[in-house]
Amino acid sequence: MKGITIEKAGQTDINKVLKILNDVTDDLISQEIYQWEYPWEEKVLRKDIQDGKVFLVLVEGHPVGTFSLEELTNEENEFYRQVEGKYLFRIAVLPRIQGLGYGHQVLEEIKAQCSANKYTLYLDCWAGNEKLKKFYVKAGLKYIGDYPEKDYFISIFEIS
Repeated sequence: MKGITIEKAGQTDINKVLKILNDVTDDLISQEIYQWEYPWEEKVLRKDIQDGKVFLVLVEGHPVGTFSLEELTNEENEFYRQVEGKYLFRIAVLPRIQGLGYGHQVLEEIKAQCSANKYTLYLDCWAGNEKLKKFYVKAGLKYIGDYPEKDYFISIFEIS
């Protein structure tokens, strides 16, 4: 397995980010995992790229994944209103390379940044996504619990 490179996405990367997120979302839906809605809104992603929240994961210069990171704000979810830290979201690795260890590499890089910068990071997923929840626990993330979010539940994890 080759190593990854992580870089901040620029406006010229919008189509790469959209393709990754749409490919992953389409794959999830085909497995009856309703983590995200399809297709992704370009306008939302453009704003997040402009705000410096979106990152690309590259292998040998080719985009294979993406994730977003932002300051944790007063989210709607009760759990997030009670903690300080950063929020990791929209973590996606192309389906064709899932299971090859790249997702673990991404999380290891992110964990190293958390440790070096002394902040706590939180992420969540749809509580019904058992495969992803097991992946997070295996990767060493701390499971906090399941919390209501609109008309469903999310499972929250911590990296510190």
